[in-house]
Amino acid sequence: MGLIGSVETFAIRLRPGSDVRQQLEELVKEEKICAGTILGAVGSLSKVCLRFAGREEHTILPGRHEILSLSGMLGEDGIHLHMMVANSEGE
Repeated sequence: MGLIGSVETFAIRLRPGSDVRQQLEELVKEEKICAGTILGAVGSLSKVCLRFAGREEHTILPGRHEILSLSGMLGEDGIHLHMMVANSEGE
């Protein structure tokens, strides 16, 4: 099976205090991304809001956290993200 179409990459930098999910949703709309993936992410967050597997409610993690990994799919039907973070204690 061969590659269909072309591959385009975007490098973005978010300003301090930005909402990661919101910024990625805006990128999808602005660039008309039909099917995309996240190749990597580096940075820190001042507020973390995650929804753990099997839970309906979100969990807020207090304090600053470093992004250890961010992966996911981006597209016109929405985005699906997985993120791993650590606090200053490595938790």
